[in-house]
Amino acid sequence: MNLKEMTASAMKWTGGLLKATLSGHVITYLGIDRHLILIIYLFALIWGSMWLGMSAEKTMVKVEDKKRELEEIRIEHAQKTVKLVSLRRISTIEELLREKGSEVTMPEKPATRIKK
Repeated sequence: MNLKEMTASAMKWTGGLLKATLSGHVITYLGIDRHLILIIYLFALIWGSMWLGMSAEKTMVKVEDKKRELEEIRIEHAQKTVKLVSLRRISTIEELLREKGSEVTMPEKPATRIKK
């Protein structure tokens, strides 16, 4: 047998096997037709399990991203809080106003209310 004949024979055998598989002859020959519902059910269970696992993993990735983002926001909040507390001191505010050359000073007498 030469290479052409072997290739033709393999193609014929593969084509015949594919045709028999698609037409259902292989299933009935092997006796799988009695268990076909069980096979389909198992396939659906395995596929569903894989799908649920992948969606749970995606959710966990999102949760981790949100945790990192929340931690960054907490750090930023703490920095702003420290800055705000330091600015609440009257002496610090007066010093900043003097540095800027402002004529605004602390009030000498309490504010009066204007009634409507």
